[in-house]
Amino acid sequence: VVGYDLRYVAVSRSACELLGYEREELLGLTARDVMPDVDVDELLLQVIRDRRRNGQWTFLRKDGEPVEVEFRASETSVAGMPFLVSACWPVAG
Repeated sequence: VVGYDLRYVAVSRSACELLGYEREELLGLTARDVMPDVDVDELLLQVIRDRRRNGQWTFLRKDGEPVEVEFRASETSVAGMPFLVSACWPVAG
């Protein structure tokens, strides 16, 4: 889960394992940090406009290795605060 500033506010154990980070490390990052080849600002605008987005993107693991994932993202709010919630999984190869 990321806020509109693209900072992670919640991460799953699976996300930590996929990206090779400890939970606290990943919570200190933004989506820009782990998706350097994705225009995350444009992606955020698309999700806000469409209220959801599906597709593929590349994450950069802590060790520098890229990992291709499929994703589903949608905008939601909790206690009136907007967030971007996404689920992703490695692309089957």
